[in-house]
Amino acid sequence: MKAAYSRNVDPAFPDRWADFIVRPESTAEVSEIVRIANKYKIPMV
Repeated sequence: MKAAYSRNVDPAFPDRWADFIVRPESTAEVSEIVRIANKYKIPMV
């Protein structure tokens, strides 16, 4: 699944792949994911 969701289309970083992928099922889950990413300074796309 990672290969299907983590391809990079930015020519500035052609060899960069996602470290992980999340698939939230609700807005509450999105909110929690963003909160955790901010807490640990994890960039999100």
